[in-house]
Amino acid sequence: NSFCTLLNPCEASVTFRPRHTHTMASLDPDKAPQFFDSMCKKNKIVIVSATYCSFCVKLKMLLIEMSERFVTLEIDIIPNGRALFAEVAQRTQ
Repeated sequence: NSFCTLLNPCEASVTFRPRHTHTMASLDPDKAPQFFDSMCKKNKIVIVSATYCSFCVKLKMLLIEMSERFVTLEIDIIPNGRALFAEVAQRTQ
């Protein structure tokens, strides 16, 4: 079983695990939990981010400087990204 850390710089640090990038045409809001679980299983670090969030940008820059591999899920770019954000927010409360 893999331990993972979910980083949601806009909220708080949580736990999760990632490794490969994932592309999709659209995210069905009802499948956000499954998509999120899939990302956690495939990756060591997953960042749920927004391109306009300065905290997210700083975190990504830090991870790059540290030569850490990570996947970002940009909620303002992924179709129905708000469904993913809602799932993450629910799990981090």
